[in-house]
Amino acid sequence: MRLDPSPSCKYPPQNRLAVIPPGTTLSLSAVLRQIILKKNGLTVGEAALRLEIGRPALSNVLNDSGDLSIALAVKIESAFGYSALSLLQYQLARKLLAYRHQHPKT
Repeated sequence: MRLDPSPSCKYPPQNRLAVIPPGTTLSLSAVLRQIILKKNGLTVGEAALRLEIGRPALSNVLNDSGDLSIALAVKIESAFGYSALSLLQYQLARKLLAYRHQHPKT
């Protein structure tokens, strides 16, 4: 069974994209599980079909076993209305924070 994104979410206008709220302290994978799975009542397999990617690829990102790629961020934006830029910035900010924590004198 193929799940297509709702027409209202397909390529939403830039000014109407949802963004991750400032001050969020969750990991990117927790944010993605919330905005993709919980808000839409989808399983990982159903979400992977909607995003047109393999289930293992999505599972890796949702379990912190892989990074969010630009391609996947754009697919999430198209299917679920969350800004790809916001998701990628959040990922980068979390990585930078972790690096600074591990290397305080750098």
